[in-house]
Amino acid sequence: MDLKPLKFLPSVLYFGLPAALFVAGYWWLMPRLIERGILPYYAYMLGLGFPLVLLLLAAFVGLYLEGRQLNWPTIQERFRLKKMSKGDWLWSLGALLIGSLVGFLLVSALSDWLLSMGLIPFPENLPDFLTPGFVEDPRQIYEQAAGGLRGNWLLMSGMVVLFFFNIVGEELWWRGLILPRQELALGKWTWVIHGIMWAFFHSFKWWDVLNLLPITLALSFVVCKRKNTTTGIVIHGVTNGIALIPLFLGVVGIIQ
Repeated sequence: MDLKPLKFLPSVLYFGLPAALFVAGYWWLMPRLIERGILPYYAYMLGLGFPLVLLLLAAFVGLYLEGRQLNWPTIQERFRLKKMSKGDWLWSLGALLIGSLVGFLLVSALSDWLLSMGLIPFPENLPDFLTPGFVEDPRQIYEQAAGGLRGNWLLMSGMVVLFFFNIVGEELWWRGLILPRQELALGKWTWVIHGIMWAFFHSFKWWDVLNLLPITLALSFVVCKRKNTTTGIVIHGVTNGIALIPLFLGVVGIIQ
């Protein structure tokens, strides 16, 4: 079944509506859960978890509305979920290295300077654990936000569930459903437009958009180049998974 091209302006809508959901989850739902006594980290997981679940469901609804059957062969073909070849692994590794190096060496320094100069406003009412770069002891902040780390398997379970919906939900929606249609309308510049739109989708934490741009562009380029959404899952999973390692080590007691 032929895909319908997705032009620039409709693409803005496909990115903008999910962005609005995440703004609501981050700035409306999360604070209200905290006000009602839920620990900040769990409020954070719920505030972002609900939109991520909806994003995953929307990917399958989109597939259904295209008139396709909801079976694995159809899902695999339409979402371009292919096995990783040697070339796929090399391109994914390159995207991780280049995106991380450019982000760390250049963009993060620029972003920090813009924040320090007040040119990018930083909110004052965020939970402390969401601003680890601005505190002296991030581990202690996470201890307070989650009610302790060591042996906290509820936290560990929540992180795994959120991680799944974060990676699979976003990749099936952005790279599985949306990107192939954009490629038909936007041509060779699809990865640039898609990567920028995906970075600005994260505008619910606007102070971090600039930092995200190198990896969103690198990931979009590789998925467009390889025509394989699995590369996006790998790159996205590694990028986000690294941040969870200290929390996991804290839960199992390796980090005291």
